[in-house]
Amino acid sequence: MKLKLIYVYDLKKLNIIINFLQSGYKWSKKRSIEIKNYFKKHPGLSPMAAYHEENGKLKIAILLFDQTNYLNYKKKILSLCSWYAEPSHRGMPALNFAQILTKDLNNYTITNYSPNYVAYKIWNAVGWVNMDVIKLEFGFKKQFPFIGLSNTKNIFDFSFTNKILFKYIKDNTVKKSNKEIYYKLRKLRINKKFFNINIIDIYFNKKEVKKIPFWSLIFFIIKNRCIKINLFINSSSKTKKLDWDKNKLNWLVKSPTNSQEYILPVGSEKCIKTGVEKI
Repeated sequence: MKLKLIYVYDLKKLNIIINFLQSGYKWSKKRSIEIKNYFKKHPGLSPMAAYHEENGKLKIAILLFDQTNYLNYKKKILSLCSWYAEPSHRGMPALNFAQILTKDLNNYTITNYSPNYVAYKIWNAVGWVNMDVIKLEFGFKKQFPFIGLSNTKNIFDFSFTNKILFKYIKDNTVKKSNKEIYYKLRKLRINKKFFNINIIDIYFNKKEVKKIPFWSLIFFIIKNRCIKINLFINSSSKTKKLDWDKNKLNWLVKSPTNSQEYILPVGSEKCIKTGVEKI
């Protein structure tokens, strides 16, 4: 049976969707409030969520974040997250939902930065592909030898004169130029204890920013008391093999041309997600 999807454009209905997702995911009320506040600040013409209901009861729902205005790309971009289905509507109903959603939004480039194993397989089955991105790690590690040094070839510019703007990813971040590198700070946690030390997630597109000015980065690290850097950048390899791995990036994308792309996570759920790194 083909499911009927309903798209949400008003905040009153969105609150019902968020409450449904909170009940399914068992996340905190604080998380729901953060999501509601985000959409209050950023109403738009694109749908904010999609859902399916039967006999007036929600069965499947998903949130949709509009990335278009943040990235200044000449295309419409939506990022989806927090997809939840009642146990009775998993399996084929969920696959049907994904097929219809993908078809309905075929004029958008759609991203997903946090799929679990099941969701990853479903989106893959309806034509989504791996985003063209890799993760490099530098700094403190909990395993021997305790210091991570990824290959830095073609990553850093060691000139003393070149500088770059580091821009924090938050719910009002707007991309103004290609001379920007986006980042998110996350507190270090060891055995449930938080420390006033940060881990930096840095996102940049090598098609826009060729290299990171090394000395600007060093000063930035010192200023923010960081002991680890995670770099998320374009991959130079193109692979069509999709293998979900909990220890690797599983970012997905579906574009109108069905091509692999690297879409910065600006304007996605990462703008409101509380950052904590456990060591």
